[in-house]
Amino acid sequence: MNHKLKIALKSPLYLLEGLVAFLVGYQTFVLVMMAIPVGSSYVKCMGTEAFVISNGVHTDICIPVDLSNDWLSFIDANDYTTYGHDIKYLSFGWGDKGFYLNTPEWSDLKFSVAMEAMILNSPTTMHVTAHLEKPVASERIKSVKICKDRLDALKSFILSGFQKNELETAILIENAGYGPLDCFYEANGSYSLFETCNSWTNKALKAAGVPTSLDAFHEQGIMRHLD
Repeated sequence: MNHKLKIALKSPLYLLEGLVAFLVGYQTFVLVMMAIPVGSSYVKCMGTEAFVISNGVHTDICIPVDLSNDWLSFIDANDYTTYGHDIKYLSFGWGDKGFYLNTPEWSDLKFSVAMEAMILNSPTTMHVTAHLEKPVASERIKSVKICKDRLDALKSFILSGFQKNELETAILIENAGYGPLDCFYEANGSYSLFETCNSWTNKALKAAGVPTSLDAFHEQGIMRHLD
């Protein structure tokens, strides 16, 4: 058999082997990072109650609006239609812009959107959901206490995720919410295999001094430390 032909026939096998090796290496890296706990020095306090909310894949950090008296000036309460002035809590999630805007339900997920989000360093958005009542702790809603000395650090981290306009307020993406109680805003940073929505929540928890993983690419890496 011609030598060049042999090489041509083997090339797809090499590519497949390389892909399998990468996926195995990536998954091993993910599991190791999620297994290493941080925040072991955390001491429970009588601080502000916040929540980590999971939908089984994605996590948000949820805080009371009175954690800072200017949240509803940075994020305009009027963005949330007639409900604006009844907002008690806001939950924040950072993630891939195309995935968020094009996938309101998991049943809407397209392979092309998922691959673009995971493979490319793609643009991002902040998803902010208003809550009219205090969340109720459950299997997918974990209560955490933020000690007073970590509140500013948590607020600064969340604010750093937003792009800001000339008035230093959040930039609303018009007509992009799933309903009357959520909105999307332009965000900083790029999404990738190594910088996921759960990585962002994990960093928020680190800023808040709450026990979590060294890094968390999946929601399990966050929720398992909050029981």
